Amino acid sequence: ILDGAALKSFLKSWAATATGAEENASPNFIASSLFPATDFWLKDSALAMWGASFKVGRPATKRFVFDAASIASLRAMATSSGARCLTRVEAISAFVWKCSMAASEANSGHRKSSMLTHVVNLRRRAAPTLSEHSIGNLIWISGARCLVNQDKGMPALADQIQYSISKINSDYVKKMHGNEGPALMRKSLKEIGDFGS
Repeated sequence: ILDGAALKSFLKSWAATATGAEENASPNFIASSLFPATDFWLKDSALAMWGASFKVGRPATKRFVFDAASIASLRAMATSSGARCLTRVEAISAFVWKCSMAASEANSGHRKSSMLTHVVNLRRRAAPTLSEHSIGNLIWISGARCLVNQDKGMPALADQIQYSISKINSDYVKKMHGNEGPALMRKSLKEIGDFGS
């Protein structure tokens, strides 16, 4: 019923109400009118975004902590000449992706194509922007790809990440909740699913 940003807003509002704070932003329930919950939207997007969590087996969870100096170093290593400045998430994602591909290649003995996905918050990408207090699933998935024959250096991977996230812009969000929205969302999920399979 909600994404991480909506959960944060709800908890802040609840805490403010409980403590009697004068300033308390009320939740905004616009998401369902912008992105009506059709069958494919709920099922297919959930499988594309969280499908790996539902696999049978013994999942592993790892936590990596990067201090400010390490992040600055990664940003410098991953920035290609002439590219716009990388965000911390883009730089760290490029590093983790590069390491994951190297581990996969060491385990299998050969290079494989791979995809790195990010969940993108649509609130800031809509025009006009949506309130941070908008409740609902106002997220979409971006997929950066690296084919077997492509450069696997951090700058190239970071460029792919930036490109995939930047495609989810105000025009894309406008199309998502317009008449072509269902077809656009299906196409996006199909591309990610087909590449993954």
